[in-house]
Amino acid sequence: MKKTNLRPGLYILNDNFVKKFTHFKVIRKNVRPHFFSFVDNRTNLLVIVPCTSYKPIWEKRANHPKSVIKIESFNSEKQVLLFGNMFLCDKKYIKRPFIINNSMAVLDNLLKNKELQKHGIMVINKLRQGIKLSNYPTDFLGIEKEMLKDKSRHSTKQPPKIPSKSNKSTHNQSYQSPNRAELPKSYQPGNYKPNPPLNSINNTKKCINI
Repeated sequence: MKKTNLRPGLYILNDNFVKKFTHFKVIRKNVRPHFFSFVDNRTNLLVIVPCTSYKPIWEKRANHPKSVIKIESFNSEKQVLLFGNMFLCDKKYIKRPFIINNSMAVLDNLLKNKELQKHGIMVINKLRQGIKLSNYPTDFLGIEKEMLKDKSRHSTKQPPKIPSKSNKSTHNQSYQSPNRAELPKSYQPGNYKPNPPLNSINNTKKCINI
């Protein structure tokens, strides 16, 4: 299985995802949110963490002992990462990076990438156990199942097609090995007579000339 490569940062999903997963409460009406994303090594899918703009009220929620919310700075702007609403997604549904201050939104402190990924894996394990971590959770298991099914469907290799006789090259068609019955009688098995030695032919000529 080919490993998925993606630079951790903020991204936007494309229209194909919006159309396919409208029955999941992921995309709000007339709003295209952005997400923090990194690769889940277990499934080779992308971990998609919904983000929202920072407001002071989020500080109290993020500091709660049971909270899975993280507040981080991307391109010098604070973003709230809602890990309780995360889900998995195939790379083909990524539209483009999310832009802040005219460049792709990445963490100001790149060392925090590993810390956020470790936190994300911990949250994923809880979600797989059916633990509710948000008042408005996404159907994590349902989306994961659908994504894995879709990924396996597209990664299955088709068996090679065997060319039919009509598709053979003209070179192969032009040559056909002759049947034994079509050969001259002298070439039939058992009828082959070797030519006499050259010396015997010369001797015969000499005898005739005398």
